[in-house]
Amino acid sequence: HKTKIVEFYLKGYEYTEIERRTRHTGQSIKRYIIGFSKVVMLQSKGYTPNQIREITNTTEKVVNEYLELYQKYGDIGKERIDQLLSTPKIEVENKKKEMIQ
Repeated sequence: HKTKIVEFYLKGYEYTEIERRTRHTGQSIKRYIIGFSKVVMLQSKGYTPNQIREITNTTEKVVNEYLELYQKYGDIGKERIDQLLSTPKIEVENKKKEMIQ
């Protein structure tokens, strides 16, 4: 369901429409979208899927599904992806620092 929710978001659906279609709360939707943006950001910085999985504490399956969505909707959802990537992700940066130390 995470992947489907992110897919709706990338296709341009608003939170209220995604909530109605999936019966998920706005908070859940936001959490999935933030998770997706973290995966994409780390991939764009050269991290491997396994490293992304460890840094984000996400399953391998979800990381791979998010990366597939990014490939599939990179053009269609470009505006939304660009918005997500321009937002600082302090939590991910802190976790990366912990792994390096």
